[in-house]
Amino acid sequence: MFFGVFYFPPLCHTDLNVLLNVQGASFNCLMPKPLKTHQKTAAVWGVAFAALHFTNLALLLRERNHGLHLTDEEEEIYEHGFQSHGVTPRQFTKLLKAILGIAGLKLTT
Repeated sequence: MFFGVFYFPPLCHTDLNVLLNVQGASFNCLMPKPLKTHQKTAAVWGVAFAALHFTNLALLLRERNHGLHLTDEEEEIYEHGFQSHGVTPRQFTKLLKAILGIAGLKLTT
């Protein structure tokens, strides 16, 4: 009930993580005194985490913006049975292809 107040969509969460990791790495690298070993280590980990979050952000944007074309029947099935459960159109398409592959049928799109 109460957790919905703190819900951030995955895309916003990933954006925030990228910015925070870049800020942390910049802070550790740009300190005025010579870098100590723990500052270098923190900067390297910050850059590594920023790169991983940036990769995740790119995958989320690809998932969201990559055009998928469903037939009218597939779109109806998706909207009434899968969309309300958080399944993305790409996940639905993969699931449909897997089910049809197991049944030995071909997708007619």
